[in-house]
Amino acid sequence: MDISSEKMKNILLFVNRDSNMPLYLQVKEQIKYMILTKRLNPDNKFPSSRQLANFLHINRATINNALNELENEGYLQTEKGIGIRVSACTLERDHEKFNNLIIDSIAKAEQIGFTKEEFVTGTFVLAHHRDLRNSQDDFYTIFVECNEPVLNGYKKDLEDSLNIRVEPVLIDSLINMDYKTQRLVQNSSMVITTFTHLHEVRTLLKDIDIEIIGVTAGPYLELLFRLSTIEFGQKIAVIMVTDRGAVEVAQSIKDSGVKHSQIMIASFENKEKLIETVKGAHLIVASNAVVAEVKKHTNTEQDIMTYYNSLDSASKNMLQKVISECHNR
Repeated sequence: MDISSEKMKNILLFVNRDSNMPLYLQVKEQIKYMILTKRLNPDNKFPSSRQLANFLHINRATINNALNELENEGYLQTEKGIGIRVSACTLERDHEKFNNLIIDSIAKAEQIGFTKEEFVTGTFVLAHHRDLRNSQDDFYTIFVECNEPVLNGYKKDLEDSLNIRVEPVLIDSLINMDYKTQRLVQNSSMVITTFTHLHEVRTLLKDIDIEIIGVTAGPYLELLFRLSTIEFGQKIAVIMVTDRGAVEVAQSIKDSGVKHSQIMIASFENKEKLIETVKGAHLIVASNAVVAEVKKHTNTEQDIMTYYNSLDSASKNMLQKVISECHNR
């Protein structure tokens, strides 16, 4: 059976090109973790190496190295005419004890007046950056996005979860860069943006010596798996807040290897076009900011996937490691 979107919810895969760990090993260990923690179950069908390579924007040979090692170690198996599947794995962890440990710890935290959210934040901080100072007046990062509401959402998300100062910058401000914006970028410790904007941001800042990091936003891997089940000729509608955002998400879908489907785009900027586009689609990928409006114009036979403007935990973890390295330089 194929991996359903429900089973793949919140499962994300990413690579950190600045890490000392080889890319193939990063991919291998993340897939292994998904299998060991039962997020990928025996007999689940896996995406092809080409799809994963396009999705992660890395060489297909790198993906093949990871998949071959996983197959040699018994985690995956290849069936002629079917492809790669997750095989039965005997290496399991005691998930019940682990879950009970977390539940007990949360209960104890609540007994002394802390919320679940505060417990999670405190655990993350202690586990990943115990030596990070609470206040870093001279340290800040830039986050770049194409529209202001989404940008401010990312800013709050990062500041709340990583305890860092984030300066929000619109892509249009980089295109028409004034002296103030230039100085803001030059004096920052790094520039962060989502993968959909990474190429554009790197191009715009090519003359500035600054580290630029791409992070994963939304359930990309879930989307990738769902797209792999699309039948030939079916139409995909991408509906975002702005036309620009829709174009960029549509391009990321094409980059993942979807070539046999027609991809249509629309945004909240043109409601008439939005309605027309939605009605002609088999699968609709809609921003969480517009999904309520989109649902008003769909029928029960249409499949809707919500595209969330939030950063995944793996990307935050990677960012925290990079930030800690910056502090230790």
